[in-house]
Amino acid sequence: MSFKIGLMGCGNVASYGHLPAIRDTAGLELHALYDPDADRVRDFASPERFNVPHACDTEEAFFAAGLDAVVITSPAPFHEANAASAARYRLPVLCEKPLAMDKEQGQRMIDTADAAGVPLYVAFCYRFSPSALKIKELVAEGAIGEVRSLRLIYNWDCHGKYNHRDPAQGVSAFREGRMLEGGPMVDCGTHQMTSPSGGSAAPLLKRLATVRGPIVTTPPITSTPISITKTAPTPWSRCRTASATRPKTPRVRSSTNSSAPTA
Repeated sequence: MSFKIGLMGCGNVASYGHLPAIRDTAGLELHALYDPDADRVRDFASPERFNVPHACDTEEAFFAAGLDAVVITSPAPFHEANAASAARYRLPVLCEKPLAMDKEQGQRMIDTADAAGVPLYVAFCYRFSPSALKIKELVAEGAIGEVRSLRLIYNWDCHGKYNHRDPAQGVSAFREGRMLEGGPMVDCGTHQMTSPSGGSAAPLLKRLATVRGPIVTTPPITSTPISITKTAPTPWSRCRTASATRPKTPRVRSSTNSSAPTA
């Protein structure tokens, strides 16, 4: 019996990361996609792309499709509203990082999931890479002594300041959106801060990270809505302006990245 997965947010991260991973994993079924852009979601669901039976441009249609779990890859400002919607139907959630825009918003997401009795996971895929697991092992053994600081150096341009990296084409709205979400520290730093220490760097994370994601006990899954306060969604246009035109930059990954709506 297949586990029916619904994905909220048909963006670049979903297309190269989450959707292929779900499609190619035995026991999982890509059952429904949600994106407020009707043309985009139909394109992603088409037989030529991911061949998903339910292409939805409203949340009502998405949750009516009959799901077992939800993956959220929308822009970070919409994670809370998407997760609250899933919690109303008691659906487990895997949410892309950053979990939220600030600590308070993240805590509300945790509280909402707890009230619904469903798990809320953050897609820290680097935790499962061979190199991260080896670092975790060495740190746990005390190979380098007590971890007191963590220095991160990035040699990339956060998706490029300009569209197609050409100043004549103007500043990239995609990069601007990433910077509004927290910049390189949140976009990539959260991976490194949570991966090597395996949680032993909690005091550091409290000072450096925006929010930490929870892991909660999994209850029996049902499709019965429950009453939970939901944050009203906001138009996604500002976060998505350049998503259709930004260049495809080669990526090097040590493990499958899982992320998804347009990010």
